[in-house]
Formats: sequence, C-alpha cells, structure tokens
Amino acid sequence: VVEAGDNVMYGEYTGTKIKYNDEEHVIVREDEVLLRYKTDVITKESAEPIGDKILVAITAEEKVTSSGIVLSPEAAAKSRVCEGLILCTGPGRMSSEGEVIPMPVKAGDTIKFREFWAEEVNIEGDDYLVVRANDVLAKW
Repeated sequence: VVEAGDNVMYGEYTGTKIKYNDEEHVIVREDEVLLRYKTDVITKESAEPIGDKILVAITAEEKVTSSGIVLSPEAAAKSRVCEGLILCTGPGRMSSEGEVIPMPVKAGDTIKFREFWAEEVNIEGDDYLVVRANDVLAKW
C-alpha cells in the first residue's frame, strides 16, 4: 500500500499528466506503481515493490539462443532479457475478498518470465527489471 509522503517509481508511459495550481502533476493508479521508497533517493535497499511486483537483477544478456545459435550484436540488442535473480518482492496480490494472496516466489530465486512483460528501472546507475508475479513462467 502506498501512503502519503512515500516516493514512488512508475513506468515511463504510465499515468495522466495534469496541471493543478499552476504545477505539473501525474495521476497514477496504485496498481501502476512499481516501487516505493521512503528515502530521498531510491537504492536497492530502500526499494519496496508494490503488490504482486518483483524487483529482478539482470543475470545475463542473451548472446546465444536456447538452440545454440550465436546472435549478432544487432540481434542481441533487439532481444529482451527475460530471466533474472529476485532481489525483493511485494507482499502479494489482493484478492476480491480483500485478502493478500502470498507471493509464489521469494528473494534469492532465479526466475524466467514472459518476454516484453518487464518494466525497466534504473537504481543507482544499474539497470533492473520489475515483473508481476503472474508473468513468472518458472523459478529455481
């Protein structure tokens, strides 16, 4: 749950921009918030995923396909990473009865998720991904 005073990170194309009292604001639904943090600057330690979201460290760029074909630099640049190490997770998704459904994964798990379903974020100069639990295909 996001509270007044929390700093939040949301996707680049998320939200609706409005002008209120001559100031620019963005209206964002809570389920569109990726991470919250209570510090002035977001760090790996202060980042808290919201709901069923997962903060993932990218473990390796794909340079070879699963069948062993080596990708050219141009092709590798177009492919999307869809595997990584879980740094932290949100508490889980809220059911229609108002109960939190526990996360099926935990920090330290390596996951494979659907390609193109991760949101890229940059924290302290490093790139990470935020994925929803429903987009996880496998864990180990």
